[in-house]
Amino acid sequence: IFLMFFTSVFLFLPAKLLQQMESRKNWDYTSSFYFTFVTLSTIGFGDMVAGDADENEGAVWSIEKTCYRIFIILWIIFGMGYIWGVVEVISKTLKKSGKPVIKIWRKIFEELKNENGQEPNTGYDDAIEKMEKMLEKQSHRVSVSLNDLE
Repeated sequence: IFLMFFTSVFLFLPAKLLQQMESRKNWDYTSSFYFTFVTLSTIGFGDMVAGDADENEGAVWSIEKTCYRIFIILWIIFGMGYIWGVVEVISKTLKKSGKPVIKIWRKIFEELKNENGQEPNTGYDDAIEKMEKMLEKQSHRVSVSLNDLE
């Protein structure tokens, strides 16, 4: 519910507002949603710019344009904060769920060691120990290079 609510607040509703406000540039809803996604995901191609003046319009100042530009700035700031929060929740969830992954890797390594009666490879044990140590420390992110497993 949290994810759906804030996704609609930061992606779907602003897309509808942008469609209305940028109609002079022929932005349909799809283009507006594209702009919201590209902006909040920090891709920022620059192919679409909201709140800029038209060439034909000149430098006309209005309270509506100023409020619209302030809205865009605030939307980007809070929207990027929301995206950061979602990434943080996903990151914490993956950290908590890392221990079952180690069990799976341990089984894979055991099968590799026993395959064709080969001598056990201590590199696999070292890689497992390294992953377990990294999981014990809450401040570190879990990442193991495939080169560590060789």
